[in-house]
Amino acid sequence: MDWQRPQHCRYPCRVSLRPATSAGATEIPAAAHAHAPGTRQAALQVLPRVSAQDDPDVMSAVLLRMRDSDWAVRREAACACRVLASAMDERVMTGLSLLLEDPEAYVREAAKQSLAALRKAERDAMLA
Repeated sequence: MDWQRPQHCRYPCRVSLRPATSAGATEIPAAAHAHAPGTRQAALQVLPRVSAQDDPDVMSAVLLRMRDSDWAVRREAACACRVLASAMDERVMTGLSLLLEDPEAYVREAAKQSLAALRKAERDAMLA
């Protein structure tokens, strides 16, 4: 298990990636480990790089992970919203607002930063 900081989030995260080929590419661990918190966290880290913004299926998955039992997964879900969501999506804004009351400080901070970034993006779009 490695600790890394993904581009979209300022907090270190548990990531379990392994080489897929001799060329050095990486992949998410096998489906047998799909229920491990580190795997869920790694999947959320990859989503901003491979998904379109405001994709309803992706946002449903991210919203589901905001209620995850593992605090690091909830934090990654909040961080992913910063890149994947828009402030116009009330489900996202409500989910992030609920995370402001999370017992874990890292989750609260990530939700606060994501809300601020989404609101700023909305203001900038209105001014443009």
